[in-house]
Formats: sequence, structure tokens, C-alpha cells
Amino acid sequence: MPYNIAWYVEKHVVYVRYWDKLTAQEFSEYLQKVEREYLDHGHSALVHIIVDTAEATSLPTLQQLASGIGKEIHPKSGWMVTLGDIHPTTKWIGEFASRLFKFRYRNFRTMPEAVTFLKEMDPTIDWSQADESVVR
Repeated sequence: MPYNIAWYVEKHVVYVRYWDKLTAQEFSEYLQKVEREYLDHGHSALVHIIVDTAEATSLPTLQQLASGIGKEIHPKSGWMVTLGDIHPTTKWIGEFASRLFKFRYRNFRTMPEAVTFLKEMDPTIDWSQADESVVR
């Protein structure tokens, strides 16, 4: 699988890193894994996901993403934050998809910007528990 998933802040924030080409099938498998192993076991009302696509060479199309997401968002699904410089059209598609499927989404250039945003959005997280090793 061209991705890695780990708790960044145990039971509160998930960190996902993609590399190479991510197919629609792998994206669907990733979503199921995140729900089963992370969202279902989160301790807070919302579990946030930071997605780093800097090393991804190809991602599924909007149509493939839409079919993978489905109609229902997990009740513990918090903010999905993507990292990196993305093409303005890709950023617009992400924002459009978040409105269409009613999920929380933002894009930031750096990890510190993403963490600052999540700190503002969810002050209940103990960021001193962040595992920086999963980001490296």
C-alpha cells in the first residue's frame, strides 16, 4: 500500500502519508481502515486526520473519491487537513467535495500551520502527547 497511517496524538489525531500512485481501490481500502482502526476507537467526540500527499505522484479522480467516500460520514469524523502546495484547481475540488459531502476540510502548506489550525478548532487535545516520529 502506498500509504502509512498512525496516531499522531493517540486516539485524537491521525497522521496519513501517501507516496507513489494511490489507486481508487487503495483509497477505498484506506477509508475502511481509518474507520475501523481509528475513528471507531477514538476517545474524543471528533477524530481529526492530517493527510500528507507531498510524495504522492497520483491520486484518485474526484469521481473515484466521491464513490469511495459514500453518502455517510463517520460520526467521529473531525477535520481532514491536507498538507502541501497543491494546484489551485485541486484545492478548489477538495473544498467543493467537502461542501458536497458535508465534511470538514482545510489545506495548509506546512505541518505547523495544520497543527495551529487544529489547536484552534479543538482545544480539548493534549498536544504534548503528539508523536513526532510518525511525521518523519
